[in-house]
Amino acid sequence: MTTKLSTSKKKQPSSSEGPLLKTLETENKRLSIELKEKTEKYLRAVAELSNAQKRLEKEKQYHEELLRKKYLEVLLDFYDVLCKAYVDGDPKPGLKLRMAYQE
Repeated sequence: MTTKLSTSKKKQPSSSEGPLLKTLETENKRLSIELKEKTEKYLRAVAELSNAQKRLEKEKQYHEELLRKKYLEVLLDFYDVLCKAYVDGDPKPGLKLRMAYQE
């Protein structure tokens, strides 16, 4: 013998379950609000981190470019000195030989 329980009837809360249900609903709302606030805070932190990473990458590129420019300036200054020494009437023999090899 099998007995079927009716699932269509909803159980009505008893008088002692009313305050508990209300407390749980209040707690659920509070936790939902807290979760929403923490999610927004998390998303803001992720966005700030992403912006900081982008800013640092731009700064890194800027400093690398600045370093390249300074390095090229030193090389160009050195090249100018070598060119002047090459056209000089009395450069050292090694310097003149080195410049002729590069042409």
